[in-house]
Amino acid sequence: MDDGLDVLIQEEAPDATLMDRIAQGLELTRPNGVAGYEPRALTIRLQAKGNGAIIGALVGQSVWDWLYVNLLWVDQTSQGQGLGRRLMQAAEREAARRGCMGIWVSTYSFQAPDFYKKLGYSTFGRIDDFPRGHGRHFFQKRLDRT
Repeated sequence: MDDGLDVLIQEEAPDATLMDRIAQGLELTRPNGVAGYEPRALTIRLQAKGNGAIIGALVGQSVWDWLYVNLLWVDQTSQGQGLGRRLMQAAEREAARRGCMGIWVSTYSFQAPDFYKKLGYSTFGRIDDFPRGHGRHFFQKRLDRT
């Protein structure tokens, strides 16, 4: 089929110009009364006071009144000391400060689904065999109901 268009596939992250073009195009589909798509980054670190070593971190973004936790990590030698809970509690406080109604996160069956359940997060989805033989779990916690 020759419609005058090329399909270009790349493996590197999109540049800022393409991201801006996509955001502008998607903005045109936003219904009246829905706030604009304005993601706001969030990074929380646990850093040793003495040597400045990063012991744990959380990376996410808030958009449309929800905070998405993209990455949560605690150094293997420091796990089991409540540091993941501490990072999530800091994220919940920041989400509330930003006016978010909730937080959502995904994890894998071999990572931390029980951790999020213990923190009061409820399941809202699962993908089996992602990766093969395991599952990806999606959790949410409403802050406007707690």
